[in-house]
Amino acid sequence: MRLIIAAIVGTAIVFVWGGLAWMALGIWDDSVENLRPADAVMEAIAESVTEPGAYVFPPEPEVADPADEAAMTAATDAWMARMDEGPTGVLLVHPKGIKGSMGMMFGMGLALEFAGAMLMAILLSIAARAGCGVGGRVAVGAAIIGFAVLSGVIVPSNFMHLPAGWVRAMAGDLAIGWGLATVVMAMIIKKPRTTRHT
Repeated sequence: MRLIIAAIVGTAIVFVWGGLAWMALGIWDDSVENLRPADAVMEAIAESVTEPGAYVFPPEPEVADPADEAAMTAATDAWMARMDEGPTGVLLVHPKGIKGSMGMMFGMGLALEFAGAMLMAILLSIAARAGCGVGGRVAVGAAIIGFAVLSGVIVPSNFMHLPAGWVRAMAGDLAIGWGLATVVMAMIIKKPRTTRHT
C-alpha cells in the first residue's frame, strides 16, 4: 500500500513541479524560441516533409556508389564545410499537425509520470528492504536520477549538438522535479518491520 501512496504522491509532486517550471519559474523561457518569421519556413517544410519524424539539416552526404571512396570523401568534406558554415539543426516535424486536446496530453503525462514514480517507488522499496535508511534511499534515488539525466539528456545532447539552454532546462527540470519527489517518497517508504522471536 505504501508503494501506491508513494507513487501517487511522487506523481503529484512531479506534475506540479512541471507546471511551476514551465509557467511560473521560467526555467524554459530561454530554451525554446519561436521561429519568426515562420510562414516561409513552414511552407517549405510542408512541401518537403510528408511523414512525421526528426529531420537533420544539412542532410548527410549521399553518393551514387558508396564504394567510391573518392566520391564519398569529397561529399563528406563538402557536408562538413556546410556544417561548419551553418545553419544546422534538427527539425521535429508533424506535417499534418497535432491532433488531440490539452486534456488528453496532460492525462497521458500524468499516466507516464505515475509509471515512472511507481518504478522509483519499487526501487526505493528494494533499497529499504536491503537496510537503507531514509538517507540511503534518497541517495539511491539520486543516483537513479543522475543516471537518467546523464544518459537521457547529456549524452544525446553531445551527439546531436543540442543548444546549451535547452540541455540546462531539460536536465534541471528532470533533476529538481524527480529529486523533490524522491525525497518525499523515500520518507513514505519504510523499512520492513523485523519481528523478534523469544
